[in-house]
Amino acid sequence: MPVSINARASCVGLIGVSIQLLVAGCLFAPSPTLAQAPHASHANRDTLPDYVARRALEAYNRHDVTALSTFYDTVFVHEMLGDSTARVRGTPAQMTASLRDYFAKNHVRADLKQQIVSGRFVVQLYDFVENGKRVPHLDIYEVRHGKIVHEWDQGP
Repeated sequence: MPVSINARASCVGLIGVSIQLLVAGCLFAPSPTLAQAPHASHANRDTLPDYVARRALEAYNRHDVTALSTFYDTVFVHEMLGDSTARVRGTPAQMTASLRDYFAKNHVRADLKQQIVSGRFVVQLYDFVENGKRVPHLDIYEVRHGKIVHEWDQGP
């Protein structure tokens, strides 16, 4: 039996109204993520591994060793990938002492290509540019409580 045009129109109308209610319900329903976002403090967001690693790289590119040192724990480990003998335990003050001289003598920056985050680990793939020479580079960071506690560096 054929369906009348009025029946089809009211069926389409009901579907349209249902979709509108569904969309409105999704937009205006309280969501824990959305509800907390405006009230979340910057301090909570600023300790996320993604944020810490990205801001540390930005400080490096500005040659701001004071800002860079704030992203590292009071004692952290730095090691070269593939060379377990090149493992160094240090402090941010030790790191910044050598970086000041390095920045003064060289034109360097890191052009971030990709950043991958898995839990407390962050992998940064970037082009390291030193005095005009561009080389692909990789760093892995372990971030705990908003500070870098371990860094694995691809090396030169």
